[in-house]
Amino acid sequence: MSTNSTISVIQKNGSVKSVYCHWDGYTEGVGKDLINHFNTERLANKLISEGSISSIDKSYVDTYHSKRGEDIEIMQYSSLERFKQSGESQQFNYLFKDGEWLVAPESLREFETY
Repeated sequence: MSTNSTISVIQKNGSVKSVYCHWDGYTEGVGKDLINHFNTERLANKLISEGSISSIDKSYVDTYHSKRGEDIEIMQYSSLERFKQSGESQQFNYLFKDGEWLVAPESLREFETY
């Protein structure tokens, strides 16, 4: 059974870009890989640039676009507030903000430092 997550990055203009990740979304899976391998704004944005993700294993990323030829799907929101109101939450939700990863299990309402 999969543990789904969202991976999102606040952009310089205050908007939010977000992608879905299918496998291993728990903090010891995707969360650990985000902190260890995608820990700068540039790397976080590079990670989500190819759209929704099947899996992440350390620095290896299997996206639906690059590995399967599917369309790039990146959700975009005009602000953090709009993102939180979207209802696009999964079991774990990761947000790169101000140089660090935050996590919100089950909801987009309350992110905390991971």
